[in-house]
Amino acid sequence: MGQVLEVGLAILIAGVILMAVAAGACFAGALWLRRTWRRRRLALALRMSGLATAAAVSGVQWLRTRQVPNRRWWVLHRARRDLLRASMGAQHAVKEAKAADVTLGDLEMLTRRLTRAAVDVDRSLRIAQHSDVEPVDELLEHSRRLAMSGVRIQRAAAESLVGLHRRTTGELAHHVLLEERAFLG
Repeated sequence: MGQVLEVGLAILIAGVILMAVAAGACFAGALWLRRTWRRRRLALALRMSGLATAAAVSGVQWLRTRQVPNRRWWVLHRARRDLLRASMGAQHAVKEAKAADVTLGDLEMLTRRLTRAAVDVDRSLRIAQHSDVEPVDELLEHSRRLAMSGVRIQRAAAESLVGLHRRTTGELAHHVLLEERAFLG
């Protein structure tokens, strides 16, 4: 029996020693991994900061080569924006009026013509923005006239919808009044 205890004690001591060695190896491995990770992270950060610096420098160089917008550029840009806003507004108003089954007459055809003309004038305005083309006043006049046409189409579509609402709400109010009188006696 004494011999069994000695063997058991020896196995237990050997197990504890192996566990301590394994724990030490794991700890040393963790330290090595942490050091390696820090080193590589620092190298990656340095590389990325170099890329970011290079990108910033090239961006600054690109900006320095761009022309500064002058008054003419801003005027043409505003004309383009107003023209496209009016054209899109007319398209939207006609689409909504058509969805409500309102009588539109020639508004759909006029909207298509307006859109085509607006695209053409927008192209000319874009070209004039980036060059020294002289007939700017004429282009601005065309743009203004088309934008006003778009606003008029929007108004006409809105008036058609208002007429429909006027008619339906008037009928509804009349029927509600008749029902109310019928119940009250």
